[in-house]
Amino acid sequence: MRKINLKVLVAYLGIFMVLFLPVSVSIGAVSDPQTFLLNPELLKSNKAKIKNGDAQITAALKGLTKLADEALKKGPYTVIAKSKTPPSGDKHDYMSVGPYWWPDPQKPNGLPYIRKDGEVNPERHSIKDSDYFKDLSSEVAILGLAYYYTQQEKYAAHAAKLLRTWFLNKETKMNPNLNYGQSIPGITDGRGIGLIDTRGFVNLIDGVQLLKGSTSWKTQDQANLQEWFREFLNWMLNSPIGKDEADEHNNHGVYYDLQATSIALFIGDKALAKKILEENSLSRIESQIKEDGSQPHELARTKSWSYSLMNLTGFLLRLC
Repeated sequence: MRKINLKVLVAYLGIFMVLFLPVSVSIGAVSDPQTFLLNPELLKSNKAKIKNGDAQITAALKGLTKLADEALKKGPYTVIAKSKTPPSGDKHDYMSVGPYWWPDPQKPNGLPYIRKDGEVNPERHSIKDSDYFKDLSSEVAILGLAYYYTQQEKYAAHAAKLLRTWFLNKETKMNPNLNYGQSIPGITDGRGIGLIDTRGFVNLIDGVQLLKGSTSWKTQDQANLQEWFREFLNWMLNSPIGKDEADEHNNHGVYYDLQATSIALFIGDKALAKKILEENSLSRIESQIKEDGSQPHELARTKSWSYSLMNLTGFLLRLC
């Protein structure tokens, strides 16, 4: 067994720091942010600096509130807005198309599609679930931060509207699965790697945690959202598609762990979060990062630089 680089070992041990954060906090304890990726102490420190008139942090807050004000004009988003119906016949099921798959010019109907790594087929964006989800995750994170720092209820109210529309309202909510993520026409209705579509969950969850104390986001809203994520995590851990993604040996496996760990912490299951990290994370570091720092699985891609950065980001997010 080869020796583990000291820096890698320190990084691995750093992953577990998140497990020592308390998972529950009273709704109203806005001075104690309960985030999992964002550093709670840094958030509190920055808030104190704003109160004391720190010029640099105050300027950053202006940039943040500008983004939050723009987010107020967007959404809400819903999976039922797509024009195409998933194979289940239920538009509440999330659906997306693999980005690097194209019609085969040698076939009259183009089926089955063929892969062109790194070349995004515009059809990817004809089904908006993926695009909507990216916007949802980003905007909830921004609005949550803006609410935490300013305590302006308008930010929490809009974030709550976005969350209820996507996750909770019976008429518009997404079913807690990704059975039809990154489909390939003529080959499969859905794949495990479709889980990469929801890597924004980790940012969204931190945004939700920052809504605590808001009159717009009730204790029952929090409980209902935790139940949605509990069902989604069960699907991740036990469905054939979820298990397939867990077995991936590149950035997909890294982001699977990141999502599963963040969700486990969000629903209050620290033991499960620890189990996922202990059983998966060290082996992923061992297999994905060589001693010279290269990442063979990502270097094999046509966009090797961006995929290498993406993979490292997934590892590093677990250290926050």
